[in-house]
Amino acid sequence: MSGAGRYGSACIYLQRPRRGRGSTNFHSSTTRTGRGCSRANDRVLDFAAGRVELRCTNIVIGGYLVPLNWQCGHIGKADIVHGEWLVKEVADLFEYCPRCGVETKKLGENPYCCANCDWTFYFNPAVSAGAVLLDSAGSILLLERARNPGKGELGIPGGFIDLGESAEAALKREVHEEVGLTLKSFEFLCSFPNHYPYRDVCYEVVDLFFVGRVDSFAGIVTQESEVAGCVIVEPQKIPLGRIAFDSIRSALEMYQQRVAN
Repeated sequence: MSGAGRYGSACIYLQRPRRGRGSTNFHSSTTRTGRGCSRANDRVLDFAAGRVELRCTNIVIGGYLVPLNWQCGHIGKADIVHGEWLVKEVADLFEYCPRCGVETKKLGENPYCCANCDWTFYFNPAVSAGAVLLDSAGSILLLERARNPGKGELGIPGGFIDLGESAEAALKREVHEEVGLTLKSFEFLCSFPNHYPYRDVCYEVVDLFFVGRVDSFAGIVTQESEVAGCVIVEPQKIPLGRIAFDSIRSALEMYQQRVAN
């Protein structure tokens, strides 16, 4: 299941230094405390994504050490530090117009509009479908992720919707691919926006969540490339602190509230 981030909003946006070249001052549009600027030798900054420690030229996020190579230049306005990666938004990859090849004058804008040929492109989110999967006893199946982002943490069966595929078809396909089970029934639960860092690019995603049901978890056959293990829990005993992504955590909390009521 797609998503990103161990603490709050998954991505931390570090904008360009306020002073001239060689400066170590940053400011962030997502500071929790409202402080606009902090020195690189400050011990801790509180961003919307959680506690972020700045130590010399490294950033520590959620236990991951992220080296920042100052000699290669400043961090751009839309660079994103996430886990072990330094990634860019999709819009910042359009350095040249795909239609006429002219260099982009205003990088990172949405929609992209070429100043030379007026070609326009909208950066819309990808869409995924995931299942809060229940057996006949009402227990929930969680999956230990076998790959990044969120390797070793827990998610649910699901994945990206293919071109020309409905959300319902994607849900059934992903459940069968990842755990070898066939859905008996399912119903829509909720949706949440998300960020998905993959190979140095951070994709905007809308995650669609469904409550799915099977008779039993006895026939599980996991997809080894995606799933490292399975955890079966009661709804009120979900280890929310181990859930890989905020969108999944929010969906599981919503389901917990439904069951409690």
